[in-house]
Amino acid sequence: SMPHSPRLHNGRLWVLNSGTGHLGYVDPANGRFEPVTFLPGFARGLTFVGNYAIVGLSLAREANSFGGLALDESLAKRHAKPPCGIHIIDLAQTVKAIDAATAFLRDTVANGGTVLFVGTKKQAIETIKAGAESVSMPYVTHRWLGGTLTNWRTMKQRVGTLIELEGRRDRGEFHMLTKKEVLLLEREIDKLNTRLGGIKNMGELPDAIFIVDTNREAIAVKEASYLGIPIVAVVDTNCDPDPIRFVIPSNDDAIRALKLMVDRVSSAINEGLTRRESTMSDHMAGQDAMEDVDLSQRTFDPNEGDEEG
Repeated sequence: SMPHSPRLHNGRLWVLNSGTGHLGYVDPANGRFEPVTFLPGFARGLTFVGNYAIVGLSLAREANSFGGLALDESLAKRHAKPPCGIHIIDLAQTVKAIDAATAFLRDTVANGGTVLFVGTKKQAIETIKAGAESVSMPYVTHRWLGGTLTNWRTMKQRVGTLIELEGRRDRGEFHMLTKKEVLLLEREIDKLNTRLGGIKNMGELPDAIFIVDTNREAIAVKEASYLGIPIVAVVDTNCDPDPIRFVIPSNDDAIRALKLMVDRVSSAINEGLTRRESTMSDHMAGQDAMEDVDLSQRTFDPNEGDEEG
């Protein structure tokens, strides 16, 4: 397994640049990243120089894109800026954080909970939407509307308006209107779907929220924190991890990194849904078994069982 911090080899800090797929090193003298030809042996997860091996290289390659590098050993709790002004992420902590976060989300969903996906930055929109829809969870990929959580009653009314308009359209009621009226209603439906389409099936407040880029989604973080909703988030080195219940230290700009994180979260939620269905099936089977039992009462005879004479 990888040590908590990479060791120096010949005065150089060896790291992986997942953006280019190259191995390279950082010279502490100038803080510059020098790429080196990618080694097939290292790509298979073999130990490299200085006993620096990355746990789960496929995860490591996708989770971080490095330029010039320096070490921040306490990334999960604080971001101490090194002299050269650049950070790296301890991938051993990233792996542990993902495992803890996905286990929490799995158990939350298994117990009947809902997870809200949030990611409105360009790199995250399609990934967040696809991941949430794959497990039938609500999501926000447009601009976060203030009060989405803290003023849910009002937001739910707007969602109800969207559902009502879509229902009228699907029932063919728009055919009785003028073209201008239909056009205005269709525009209203499109506008509401853009803003609220991802949460129109979210009947109540979520039991957990998964966020990409907590700086961009600062309002969502504040609302969830105010309501005590647990937050699972991908936290980059420029973000404050303190309000986050489950911090996943990782690059939040690389598309492949985000896809990897969202895929792990979706897989955990899908496992939770499977457990929930299994539990419900067992419960229904138990009820059926109880109904098959003959519960008719017998007349009690105090002399029953007594021997004669």
